[in-house]
Formats: sequence, C-alpha cells, structure tokens
Amino acid sequence: MARYTRLQVNNTILETGVIPVFYNGDLSIVRNIARSCAAGGIKVLEFTNRGDHAWEVFNELENYCRDEVPNAILGAGSVIDAGTAAQYINS
Repeated sequence: MARYTRLQVNNTILETGVIPVFYNGDLSIVRNIARSCAAGGIKVLEFTNRGDHAWEVFNELENYCRDEVPNAILGAGSVIDAGTAAQYINS
C-alpha cells in the first residue's frame, strides 16, 4: 500500500466525514467491508486489534487492499502495547 502523510490522512478523513471501525476474524468479511467502503467513497478504514489473531487478519487485509483496493487507507486501532504496535507497523 502507498504511504500517506498525516496531512493526507487527515484531509481524507475530513473529506469523507466518517471512519469505519471494525473487526472480524473472517478474512472474506473484512475484504468485503474494505471493498464496499471504498466503493462507497469511504477511503480511510480502521481495523481494530480486538480478536484472536487480529494482526494476522490485518496483514492479509493489507495485502488485499494493496492489490484490490489501492485507494483505501488502512490503519489499525486499539493497539495498546509496543510489541503489538511493532507487528502492525512491520506489516
């Protein structure tokens, strides 16, 4: 996925006025969420670190968005420790 500056992300949030915050352990569901949001004009998505193996699902979602939804800006939320943050950053 492309790297975005904070200003680009903030401007995109202001343009759309909404950030969907979601988690699901089923990769096909999160792919559908990302694709549907982007098709509807919502480009900033927050995947939350809530469920078992959330990081692995996020990693697969990031790969999917890079290839199939390149206009999406994908971020991770609810990350509360440095080790988990490092996993998300390195993905």
